[in-house]
Amino acid sequence: MLKKNILLLFVVGLLCNICLPQHAHAADEAYGGGSGTILDPYLIYTAENLQKIGKNQDDWDKHFKLMSDIDMKKFTGTKFNIIGRSATNAFTGVFDGNQKVIINFNYKTATANEYVGLFGVVGDLVDGGLIFDLGFVDVDLDAINASAVGSLVGFLQKGTIERCFVSSGIVSNTDFVGGLVGANSGSIFQSYAACKVLGNVQVGGFVGSQQAGLIQNCYSQGNVTGEDFVGGFAGDQFEFSSLINCYSSGKVNAFALVTNNFGGLVGTNEGEIIDCYWDKQKSDFDNMCGTQPNDGVGCKNSNGQSTNKMQLEDTFENWNFDSPIWTIDDDFLYPQLWWDATNLTTISFDLTPQQLINPVTSDASGDGRLILNTDTQELTWDIDLSDLTDGDGSVSSAHFFGPAESGQTASSQVDILTNSQSLTDLSSVSPVQLTTTQSNEILGGLWYAQISTTAFGDGELRGQVNRDETITLDAVAVKAGKSRDIPQDSVKIEGKLYSSIQKANVDDLVFAQDMCVIVNNVDPNNNIVTTILTDQFTLNTNPDTLRNSQKFSYKRDKNSNGPIEKMSIDFTLNTFEISGKKISLSGLQLPFSVTIKFGIYSGVGMVDDANAEIVNKGKPLPICLLSGSADAVSIDKAKVKSGKKGDSLNASGGLSAAQAVDFTAEALTVKWGGFTEVIPAGNFTNKKGQKFSYKKPKEGAGAISKMDIDLDKCSIKLSIKDATSLDKEGNVLFEISSDNFSATDTIIF
Repeated sequence: MLKKNILLLFVVGLLCNICLPQHAHAADEAYGGGSGTILDPYLIYTAENLQKIGKNQDDWDKHFKLMSDIDMKKFTGTKFNIIGRSATNAFTGVFDGNQKVIINFNYKTATANEYVGLFGVVGDLVDGGLIFDLGFVDVDLDAINASAVGSLVGFLQKGTIERCFVSSGIVSNTDFVGGLVGANSGSIFQSYAACKVLGNVQVGGFVGSQQAGLIQNCYSQGNVTGEDFVGGFAGDQFEFSSLINCYSSGKVNAFALVTNNFGGLVGTNEGEIIDCYWDKQKSDFDNMCGTQPNDGVGCKNSNGQSTNKMQLEDTFENWNFDSPIWTIDDDFLYPQLWWDATNLTTISFDLTPQQLINPVTSDASGDGRLILNTDTQELTWDIDLSDLTDGDGSVSSAHFFGPAESGQTASSQVDILTNSQSLTDLSSVSPVQLTTTQSNEILGGLWYAQISTTAFGDGELRGQVNRDETITLDAVAVKAGKSRDIPQDSVKIEGKLYSSIQKANVDDLVFAQDMCVIVNNVDPNNNIVTTILTDQFTLNTNPDTLRNSQKFSYKRDKNSNGPIEKMSIDFTLNTFEISGKKISLSGLQLPFSVTIKFGIYSGVGMVDDANAEIVNKGKPLPICLLSGSADAVSIDKAKVKSGKKGDSLNASGGLSAAQAVDFTAEALTVKWGGFTEVIPAGNFTNKKGQKFSYKKPKEGAGAISKMDIDLDKCSIKLSIKDATSLDKEGNVLFEISSDNFSATDTIIF
């Protein structure tokens, strides 16, 4: 069977007045690029990329970065390869979720002693793992007698989880089952779970069992059902474990016959609980902890509150809502983590010496993340630096400058160093108040960060703060019409509105109604060669109608012109779809880029040899669109079999002729590796239009039994029987030629 190496690659970015394509990453054999180091992590774009981490156990100590939201619906049952399988064969690397989400993660098993989650076990007895900025939507985990089950991690044995969440779905197991983590002996910060959790023993909305672990600034909101050691947040908590500044607000359903190990927050507690709360009204439990055993500290039944009080800042003593951790909308919502509030915009950026106006020679680099509250105009940041020329890792000055286009110098707007933790820890102490003008400048990409050291007083690192990864493109499907003279081609583009589907906001379309769609041929360096399709149109949507319905559809007026015919956006699912029919895509060539833009939000999808079939709904792109003015052939499916009388071949694919060809009047030569045969002139018949067929006569010579060429549909089919020998391994050259036609293709087996 024919095999083709394919890779889905989407790069999205903020564009200005002209939408320019971004650089594509080099493809790795298993992943979407990278080498697995801290500065060059393996890039994960597709469900297949993610699936292969579990197969490559030698990579479980490497660095990974998720580059797009991923739908895992094709991996059902036990098809997904869990990452980290046991306490001694665990994931000890770094997984940067990059604020993306995994959708429809499904795993169902009856195997005992198995750790179930995207990560089975994280951290071994020596090294811990790190997972951060990762979310789950609509999980479905169902295990029987597994060792531990959680959406993200079955057993966090050693290591850290930060800013992760599961927003919906169901997680179930017999014992040790939690919404986010099954059992925890590591550290978890600023994360939450809002899914249903079912089990028998050690059942919690956030974590099933706390085993010498620390959980701080986290919450759970899902309903929990179990028989013993059951709590709204944690099933049980062992000695030397701590819960600090956490809360739960889900229903707790306890079906106990002989025990009282149930609580609104935890089933039992032998550790410490500090400043934690639960909604006693929704949980239907007046006690924070179960009664047996209860040797730990901090079980305060007085911290159980009504739903109304759980939505007031004053309820949460010793919680700092002025720091970049918690935020709350009094009388309306429970406390939210600051990074997850819907009015927050996160912008990631790189710092390099090359971005300086006068670049310096330095091995230093940096990764920055800026978080802007667009309601309050408050700014926080976290900047990680490495290999600074000053060996102690400290800086002499650090500022956000702006407004400035890339490569320009501007005035200081915020003193990063003065408002950070220390000279070596450039994370903000508290939010810095900005003006509306400053906020708009940041959103417009007009600020940059610059870091100076003693060795480089005028700057060692600089990074332009560009808002990026706001739209992802899932598919670009193109079809060729029968006529090359009359525009009959079509295109359909599908994608998601933001890097995280949790963040789509209908107001972004209400106040940015000018749409832009562009298809460009590009060169290997992603420079525009030719523009194949471009369209700009105004949506003219009633804002109130759009807010109420959360859906939008556009259909071009019959009296107006343009290639884009329809567009729809669903803000409930946060997806969009654009289609154009009866248009001309002639001249389209690989590689090409597709750009979608509305307001300041933009997305670019790159299509090249590596990912063309996946992008086109799993089908080969129409060769008559890609061939330009040259003869072309592409074998998409091929199967070679060996039998008693010889080898046989069935092949099909695309074919396009640069000029009109009458195959009935020409001798046609077919080569398949070392096989060559000539079909004499006059053996093809012309049935209709540009469709030509050959069928070997009963007493005819040769091994080619049948051949169809359809120049209208740009297709070719070939059958060979009883050939002496047909190549079926390695790279096989296929060639078809006549007096007025010649094209070749290399087939990879």
